[in-house]
Order: sequence, then C-alpha cells, then structure tokens
Amino acid sequence: MQKKNWYPLDNAAKIYPPNTTEASPFVFSFTARLASEVDPEVLQKAVNLSLEVMPTFKTRLKRGIFWYYLERNNKVATVKPQPAHYLKQITPESNNGYMFEVFYRKNTVTINLHHSLTDGTGGTNFFLEILFEYFKLMGYDVESEGVIRPSAAPHAYEESEDTFRVFDKKLKNNSEKEYSAYKFKGTPFSHDGYGIVCGVCKVDQLKALAKQYGATVTEYLAALYMYVIYETCLQGKPEKNKRVQILVPINLRKRFSSNTVRNFSLFVRLKHDFHNEISFEECIELCKKQLAEGSTTEKIEQLIHSNVKLEKNPFMKIIPLFLKDIAMRLVYRRVGENLQSGDLSNIGLIKTPESFSKYLKDIAFVIGPTASAQQNITVIGYNGKIYISSARGYVETRIERELFKRLAKNGVELTIYSNYWESEV
Repeated sequence: MQKKNWYPLDNAAKIYPPNTTEASPFVFSFTARLASEVDPEVLQKAVNLSLEVMPTFKTRLKRGIFWYYLERNNKVATVKPQPAHYLKQITPESNNGYMFEVFYRKNTVTINLHHSLTDGTGGTNFFLEILFEYFKLMGYDVESEGVIRPSAAPHAYEESEDTFRVFDKKLKNNSEKEYSAYKFKGTPFSHDGYGIVCGVCKVDQLKALAKQYGATVTEYLAALYMYVIYETCLQGKPEKNKRVQILVPINLRKRFSSNTVRNFSLFVRLKHDFHNEISFEECIELCKKQLAEGSTTEKIEQLIHSNVKLEKNPFMKIIPLFLKDIAMRLVYRRVGENLQSGDLSNIGLIKTPESFSKYLKDIAFVIGPTASAQQNITVIGYNGKIYISSARGYVETRIERELFKRLAKNGVELTIYSNYWESEV
C-alpha cells in the first residue's frame, strides 16, 4: 500500500497552530520510569521504527494557502537529554520539523506532544509503541498483545483519518449560554517552567472512595478539584466571579468504534457559580449530572456537527489562512480562554502486556498550563496504581496540597513527588 505523504489537520487540531505561543504551548507529555538506565542509541532506533509503524507522527506541520496540514517528514526525530523545563512550546525549526519530542534522563523516557498531532489517547498509543520497540531492541522478552505493531500498517488510513468528519451528522447544537470562568491568581515564577506535583495511590483505594459517593474516579476527582478551588480561592472572599468551570475530555473512540490516533475527543464543561454555596456531596451530584448530560450520544453528535459545519462551509474554504488565523484566535479567546478555570483529564487505566511490568515501572501524564488555564490536573492508571498530576504556572501549591490532603484524610495512601519548581524562586 502506498504511504500517504500528507494529512489535513483533523477538525479538533485546527484551533491549535494559530493560538500556540510560549505562554500557551498546547503540549502534553508522558513520562515512563524504566527498570534500568536508558540507552539513548537504542531509544533513537526505537523512535525510528515507531514512526514507520505510525506514519501520522512522521510528519511536520505546514502552512497552506487555506489550511494547515501535516506533510511526511523524512528527517530524523532526534532523541535528546531531558531539560529541566520540557513542557514548553515545540519549535519545529529546532526539532527537524517534528511536533513531538522524545527525551531521556537516567532511567526515564519522556515524550512531549503538540495537540495538532493527537490527543491523550493517541499519544499514549504512540508512546507505548516506542517503549515496546525499545524493550525489543534491548533484548527483553516482551509480548506485543495490546501494543500497536507493524501489522497495523495496512490500516494506517483508518488510524490517521479525521474521525470527526466521518461521524458528522446534521444535528443542531442546542447549547445554553456560556459565561466567563473564574481564573487562578498566583505569583508568577521568576524563571521559565511549571511546577509539577504527582500523587501516586492504589487504584482500588481511590475507586472505593469514589464508590462511597456513587461516583466514578473521574466524577469524584472532577468534583474534588472544583470544590478545592472553591475552598482555597473563593470561600469567604469578595470575588466578583465565583463561577468555576472545569473541562473534562471524553474519549470518543469506543463510542464510535474508531482506531484513529489523531484527535478524537470532546470536552464536557462542568460548572457551578459558588455565589450559591453547596456542599461537597452536592458538588459530586452536580458533576455526575453534568457529565452524564454532556456525554450522551445525541449531545456528542450535536457538538461534532457544530465543529465540522464551519469547516465544510464553502465560504470558509476559500478564505486565506492568514484571515482564518485571526478568526480562530478570536474564537479561542471567546470559547476557550474565557470559559475555563482548568482541565481534568483522565486517560484511564493503561493496559500493557504483563511482561511490560518487569521493565516499565511507572508512567505519568501531564498537560502543560496555558495562558487561560494556569493549572491542570491529569490522571493515568498503570499496574494497579493511579498517578494524579498537577501542572501549574504559578508558585503557590495550595490547590494540589488541599486536593491530596483530602484524599489522604479519606483513607487514600499517597506517595508525593514534585519537581520543586517553586523552591527555585
């Protein structure tokens, strides 16, 4: 089968290139702690092999006359030593054109990805493929079940398709009026970088705690995040805007039986105006209700059509890209920056072959803060543990401290890790 040489950006990705800046890099990362020190030469070979298996990532971002697109990139995606600040804007000029970076440090491997390429689920698949190739090249006895393999290459079109367009139905979006969200106020770091704190706990303990409230882990943590923002930033304070709004991404692949590794998720916005004070229990019920309402198939199909119809508009197709850039910046400020306090993204439990556990000890997932969302909470599960990470763009650690404190008070045993970025100020 002939390899495709270019891909139009998927519908969800189009908003990111014109809005990417140093303050809003739109990157996320996965970090794996291995059982032994990383061999950079072997890691480089693993990345090379993985790009042939998953050609969507073997691309560079290009500007067309009317749209951005991804073009096949025949340069080497060079692995690099991990810098102290790695969750920063990816500059294609210094990265051989690639919109992802792979780093190593001692016994850890980190991949940094731009949202124009993929979402969290697609990024997870690519990262696991790199790790699988690395383990095999190291001579480790690992199984391939559950990991993308070269046999998947004939299905590359399905993996690289813009699934939003495939499942577009002409349904009217009856969304209610939206209001601006509360924004965190903190002391900016005096140097580049973000503060990252990760709490590790057992899956069973966190699931049991959520079950006490009749909630899933995502519902419980979203409510906890929202309520901690209220208690630490708003309660008893004369803030004019007490509307906390948390974006929770919903992976659509299972819902629509898709194997794409490109963006295929939508956000549900959980919100409450804390001028109307509620209890934590009421906050959980509110989050459960809003998540259920926002993730029905009908609602999702309405959102898909709302996003795709503008792209399909004949008039939009002929507008030059520089004018589209201006429009997309205005749209993002209105419906992106203005409407979110923060994100809570749960990748779920990562399933790998049992043999992986000998060589892959831990895995963490982090979304870099942006100018509009100065703190994000991310969740990923692996090998019986859940890793809850907070990345923030300011010095104060009050939100994650209170969040982990509440978990610990409710019987969840936690191990806390930090990059101690605040201590450098």
